[in-house]
Amino acid sequence: MDRDKPYFFCGIGGSGMLPLALILRAKGIAVSGSDRALDQGRTAQKFNSCVRAASRCFLRTAAE
Repeated sequence: MDRDKPYFFCGIGGSGMLPLALILRAKGIAVSGSDRALDQGRTAQKFNSCVRAASRCFLRTAAE
């Protein structure tokens, strides 16, 4: 794993991606991601921790 490379997670607020993102962030690696929960107005407690830990979080629109 390259520590100088930033990582982007789709579904970063989910139960699988969130722990991975938090582990990388704890190692000092830049992480960002997107999640449908943001554009659907769902912001669970665990997602708030993701936003604090990640460099950037983005809205992710559903494919029509």
